[in-house]
Amino acid sequence: MAYSKNYKLINNSSRTVLVKGADQYGGQILSVKVPNITEQTYELGLVDYTDPEVNLTALVTSSNGNGEGGSLTLTFRARDFDGTFYSGWQFSAASGAFRLDGGRTEENGAYFYNIGEELTIDMAQFSAENTGLEINAIVTAIYPDRNYGYFNNHQILYDRFDKKVFFRVTNLDGTTEDIDFSGTPYIPSSLPDDTFFVEFERVSSNELLFTYNNAPLTVRFVGEARELITISSTEIFQNSIRVITATDIEYGVDYQFDITFTDVLGADIQDAVNVNIADPGGTGDDWAPVYNVWTGTPYFIDEAYHIVIYTASELLALGLIANSTISRIGLPLHLEPGQGGNVTNEDVESGFVVAASVHNFGGTTINNAYVQSEYIVENDDFDPQFLDINVSQRQGVVETINGQRWVFFQVENYIWNGTSNIQVIYWMDGSNPLNGGFNGGYINTAVTEPEEVLGTTKQNSWTGTEGIPGEKAAIAFTTLIV
Repeated sequence: MAYSKNYKLINNSSRTVLVKGADQYGGQILSVKVPNITEQTYELGLVDYTDPEVNLTALVTSSNGNGEGGSLTLTFRARDFDGTFYSGWQFSAASGAFRLDGGRTEENGAYFYNIGEELTIDMAQFSAENTGLEINAIVTAIYPDRNYGYFNNHQILYDRFDKKVFFRVTNLDGTTEDIDFSGTPYIPSSLPDDTFFVEFERVSSNELLFTYNNAPLTVRFVGEARELITISSTEIFQNSIRVITATDIEYGVDYQFDITFTDVLGADIQDAVNVNIADPGGTGDDWAPVYNVWTGTPYFIDEAYHIVIYTASELLALGLIANSTISRIGLPLHLEPGQGGNVTNEDVESGFVVAASVHNFGGTTINNAYVQSEYIVENDDFDPQFLDINVSQRQGVVETINGQRWVFFQVENYIWNGTSNIQVIYWMDGSNPLNGGFNGGYINTAVTEPEEVLGTTKQNSWTGTEGIPGEKAAIAFTTLIV
């Protein structure tokens, strides 16, 4: 069934035309800009078509008289729009040489335009109603700066691997050249070897990265063959496939992940990866409060000591029992934007460390005066009997508990008697602090006196920030399974 369309409103904007030389007279690949188009309706004549693309040919001359006889193809992408108007059209391409008279240089039978010359598209050829309605354009660039001599003498190609567009030109002698848009030879990257598996990485308790030598293009399927775990989502991350699981990935359990994807070379890859995460030590049962995200000034200060008190009743409420062996502490290093730096998974893997220890504590409050009297030794250093940062620094492990992100660090085993309050002392060092520290999280308490001192250092004369009554750093604990 044929349709009839006969008008199109040209909006007030610039148009760029790509002109491609493609006949016996030669020609160029040009970019021309159409400045200051006024809002105007052009009569295009009656066009019947069965294809959604309609090609119309318009005469192109040069307003300074140097070019005659060229032809321009305007491609109209038409849709059925109330049976009267074209809906959504664009200049797509122009074909035909622009033969230049007036003493222009001829090279191998081809004439050429220069940057800055003017072209005029005479719209009157479509209808007498367009008389005086011309489209004027100026040559802004030549890609590349040379002439070509035959039909089909060039192709515009897309390199899927390098993600670049380039020209393939056929010369008069039949040889071809690949040229980029700057006019220099286009040299594609060497294709890599066939895709193969490199490694997997446990990012957190419910996140794995499967890395291949070639980047995945589309992930088609990821599943655990033994149905020991459920996959929540997958996505492409650099050369890896990121897999998020609905339940925790347990230490020491054999999993088989079946993975199907299309790589960047267009090949379909089917793989089966066996995963068994070795226990890093200190793991067991995790006990964690639900924390509030803090995004103000950095909660945790880089290269500084922090001390926080947890009462016996708070530990019991978390689930700890008498004679529990605390082997790790967890810090609420969330990834929400804030005034401090975020400790990313990459930071955890590449150098962020924490030194920490757990001790009995007789009271329920702490302040700077107590720190200065009880923890600082004669040479004005922090007492290494409480925390020796030179021997206790540990790399962390990211875990997700109750939907919140924690980073756990191993401590020297501490056996809790079930009745004593405890103090957690910790010190951190990272490469990406912002405003001197890192974002963190806190919990609310019923205590009306400070329960923590944050950021105390020798440089500030062991005068840190005393905690706000009713608030303190959220700490999670791991107890060994006996």
